[in-house]
Amino acid sequence: MNDSLDRKQVLGDLISLYTEQLEKPIANTFGKLIQEIRKECIQELNQIRQADMEGMLLAKSRSTKARFSL
Repeated sequence: MNDSLDRKQVLGDLISLYTEQLEKPIANTFGKLIQEIRKECIQELNQIRQADMEGMLLAKSRSTKARFSL
């Protein structure tokens, strides 16, 4: 869990950095590359968030089942 939190933070920071870079003159030369890398970071972050959500839902459903089986 801690690894995914760290990775989510890194990806969020990278997305912010790439967004800032797209507003600078460097985007005239490397804009398409920056956009592509930013898009990949967003996709990875969304995958991690989805996996985290699925894990929470699974844990919650198991917790609810355990409560009712007592």
